[in-house]
Order: sequence, then structure tokens, then C-alpha cells
Amino acid sequence: MYLTKETFAEQTGKGRTVVLFSSSQSVLGNNYFTELTTTFPDLPIFRVDIDKERDLAADTNIRVSPIVFVFQDGQMIDKYMWNQKESLMDSLRS
Repeated sequence: MYLTKETFAEQTGKGRTVVLFSSSQSVLGNNYFTELTTTFPDLPIFRVDIDKERDLAADTNIRVSPIVFVFQDGQMIDKYMWNQKESLMDSLRS
């Protein structure tokens, strides 16, 4: 599910939530999202298309993509660059 600037705060404000920021055209981002949602089907995992949601990407200081933010009750508690996938997976398993 894609998040917009309007839905971002509501969806990341409750419990543990994972958000992948990337272009919808990014093969790496698409594969990353598929792997996350397949591996963790019970975890709320969302995506932000940085090409369509430029204001949201700017508000969250996205400089590279894909990048994953982990939120807990609305607060960003961790972030993982595209090349830190194994660290992200280990963290989500714990």
C-alpha cells in the first residue's frame, strides 16, 4: 500500500510500522518491497513513491533511495539504506 502526505502520519502513528521510500519505477525498490511484505506478512509495511510524493520525501529528508524507515507509535526509530537489507531483516525478526 502506498502512503501519501495525507495518510502518512495516521498509518505510521500506531505500533511498529515499516515504510519504504523509493520510486515506483525502481526495480530494486520493487524487489525490496516484495521481499519485505512476503517475509513479514503480519507487519504493516507501506511504500512512498518519492516521484509522486515529493513534499513527503523532502519533509523526511530522503536523499537516496530505496531507504527504509521503521516507526514506533509515530516516531522514527531506525532507518536502513538499500544496502543494509540483512540488518533490517534481522532487526524486524527480533
